[in-house]
Amino acid sequence: MKILISTDMEGISGVVDWTHVDSTHAEYNRFRRLMTADVSAAVRGAIKGGADQVVVTDAHGSKTNILIEELEAPARLNSGKSGPMGMVQGIDDHVDAAFFVGYHARNGTLNGILSHTISGKAIANIWVNDLLVGEFGINALVAGAYDVPVLLVTSDQAGEAEAKDLVPDITTVVTKVSTSRYSADCLPPKRVHQMIEAAAEAAVKAFASGKAPAVLKTVEPVVVKIEFMHSAMADSASLLPNARRLEGRMIELKADTMPEAYRNIRAAVKMAA
Repeated sequence: MKILISTDMEGISGVVDWTHVDSTHAEYNRFRRLMTADVSAAVRGAIKGGADQVVVTDAHGSKTNILIEELEAPARLNSGKSGPMGMVQGIDDHVDAAFFVGYHARNGTLNGILSHTISGKAIANIWVNDLLVGEFGINALVAGAYDVPVLLVTSDQAGEAEAKDLVPDITTVVTKVSTSRYSADCLPPKRVHQMIEAAAEAAVKAFASGKAPAVLKTVEPVVVKIEFMHSAMADSASLLPNARRLEGRMIELKADTMPEAYRNIRAAVKMAA
């Protein structure tokens, strides 16, 4: 059984501030270790649950955050920002199931720690076939295009609620209870690691016994609408050959498949940012 673990940083143990997740700040090195420890707990749980292959994808920012020398064996690491599938690099027909570790709520969510959607500077909202989605929803839909269920998400309580709204039977671990965008009641990391390991083991065992959460899918072809923070960003993104301008800050992109739609989203964000 092969598990793909997509790992973001804002939902990791103890993270409450942009300085914790920005490599230009002194605090970052503490939290990249906590990120590595959170995902290592998920690896241990997956192996205990019966997985024989685990691939970790570093999905935050430059995608060079996880310390490979401290990552739990036998996991392999997808690292580097230019992978064609971005936050779900490594997804394909050979993956059986996915975990999303350290995720956060979409932009504008009440009491969602460091909430944003892909780019906090560029993106206000994204809709996939009229479904308002954040990073969890987008990435789960990409996984769904390969019939891969997301078994586990770790996040704050806002990210948990967003995930359960889309995948009601998903296993969750709440790493902290956010009280604003920049404050939270944080559990001790050692306790979080115990919770993640246990939840990952249980989720994989349930999957192996035929009790998986539903695969999140959308109809194809796919229509994506992106609302940017400013009209100049939509000006730039509307230069994409398949873009249609809807209004001042919004464009529409059409794609034959969800993976293609995901690449379109990434291209539009790059152009806007």
